[in-house]
Amino acid sequence: MKIFNKLNNNYFTRKDRQKLINWLISLQNNDGGFSEVKDDLSTISCSYYTFRSLLKLEALRRINKKKLIEFILSNKHTDGGFSNQTGQPPHPQYTSYAVFMLKELKELKRINVINLIRWLKSFKKEDGGFNEYTTRTSNIKYTYYISRSLLLLNDNCRFEKDKLIKFILRHINPEGGFSNIPGGKPNSLITKHIVFLLDEILKI
Repeated sequence: MKIFNKLNNNYFTRKDRQKLINWLISLQNNDGGFSEVKDDLSTISCSYYTFRSLLKLEALRRINKKKLIEFILSNKHTDGGFSNQTGQPPHPQYTSYAVFMLKELKELKRINVINLIRWLKSFKKEDGGFNEYTTRTSNIKYTYYISRSLLLLNDNCRFEKDKLIKFILRHINPEGGFSNIPGGKPNSLITKHIVFLLDEILKI
């Protein structure tokens, strides 16, 4: 809410803020998850985006947290990861979203954290990063989401910080940005991933 308090009331009034909150809350479905538009299919990604918005607006108390937790857990797989929708395979991106929400809701105790850490680390590559099973080299996207999850799970004691930083810095492009693979074109989203990840890693 602090970010909105800084706005001039002529531009964004309390009424505007309340409308925004009400709209975001209206996206919660009967299964507890949130969708991109009202009454559409719930997904972990839409639930995460809405959750983050409501967190910033200090309005999480207005959602049905119990049902949201049930929805998140319904997308958990036995190997430890989370999928975006029920019936889909688990993926590190949606796993990081689920972990963030469960941690904020103080419900990480509902999952097998050791099993989840083991699953996340199964994507580890020799070059210091992470990627899907079928490739030998890492990419930034997988590395960002998996490292973020491990940091959220406080798995810092075995975090190979120096090796990971060296891997990340190999993706600097001469034009100034970062690329998903060494020598690739710079990308704004990948650069954002790297900036945020380095900020978190350097706090360890």
